[in-house]
Amino acid sequence: MKILFDLECTQPSFSGKRHGAGIFGEIVLRKLCERQAPLVAFYDSAKWLNPEIEKIINDTPGASLIDCKDRDLQSIFDESGADRLFSALPMGEILSVKTPRTIGVIHGLRTLEIKPDRFFSRYPHTFYQWIRHMAERLIHGKIKSKRTGDYMAQLRHDMVVVSNHTAAALRVWLPDSAGLNVRVFYSPNTVSDAPLVPDAVDDRKYILMVSGNRWEKNVLRAVMALEKLFDKGMLPDVYVNITGLSKLNDLKYKFRHPERFTARGYVSDEDLGRLYRDAFMFIYPSINEGFGYPPLEAMSKSVPVAASAVCSIPEVCGDAVLYFNPYDIEEIANRVVQLADPVMHRNMAERGHKRYEFIRRQQDKDLESLADYICR
Repeated sequence: MKILFDLECTQPSFSGKRHGAGIFGEIVLRKLCERQAPLVAFYDSAKWLNPEIEKIINDTPGASLIDCKDRDLQSIFDESGADRLFSALPMGEILSVKTPRTIGVIHGLRTLEIKPDRFFSRYPHTFYQWIRHMAERLIHGKIKSKRTGDYMAQLRHDMVVVSNHTAAALRVWLPDSAGLNVRVFYSPNTVSDAPLVPDAVDDRKYILMVSGNRWEKNVLRAVMALEKLFDKGMLPDVYVNITGLSKLNDLKYKFRHPERFTARGYVSDEDLGRLYRDAFMFIYPSINEGFGYPPLEAMSKSVPVAASAVCSIPEVCGDAVLYFNPYDIEEIANRVVQLADPVMHRNMAERGHKRYEFIRRQQDKDLESLADYICR
């Protein structure tokens, strides 16, 4: 048994330097190296590669790195001596590689589930993202049909999914997938047990939101809800930190209380951990998730959470968060007010940490099962 491992999917993409599928891939690779499973990991030398992952591979007997830049993946597979290919983000050329076994992960059906949103234009986008969005609006049916075909191409291989929500979504959106045996393994735990440096990133009382530059994370509606509360003199001592957003005016929105908001841009894993740790509350208004790491990150630090009642979020968070309709600004404001109440705040902080511990046990178990599945 030898694995050709897609490490390129852990490198920067249009979603940013660090993204969910990439972190997933890194964790799976760590587990396989811990087991000393023989593998060859391919990456693109023109892109950033996590130096910690590079060191782990170099230090693991039977593991090696190969540069895929300007190379054909089929030839890499043939030369590697591998008998299987694993990718945490199987798409494009990976699906065309002829192998005895290709194992991949479907993190969600965002491209089918998510609907065009008038708020899209208020977020920063690349030219390519604008063209894709306009195409979706103009030829919506044809694009849905193509994406259905893309998912079915993935399912012709050995795919796993990261939540029961996504497993059910496959049956809803892809009726032809009903007879396929798609395994569910929860996304692995991303919370580091390493102690954080005590220094605070922000010593004020603040609400935290993340991925402010991505329209599907829906931060702007939560910003508008908070502005309504600030207009009324509510939460007078509370500020807002938003990661992923380089500057406030990247959002096409005229802030009435700009002094209460800080755009943090990209932050390191360590600073993000400290931002979670010290937050007064965490708001997650995302309109689509295949699993949803951020609420768990907050709950691991006993920070109470208000989040969208959509997709996989209720499955993962259970009764440990206050839910809202992510399209309803007044309802988001309502949940923030409820969560700010001292008794509710304390109760949800306790519930959240218990829920995190419960889900973490499942995540750890599923990571071992996924490694077994890849190596079987």
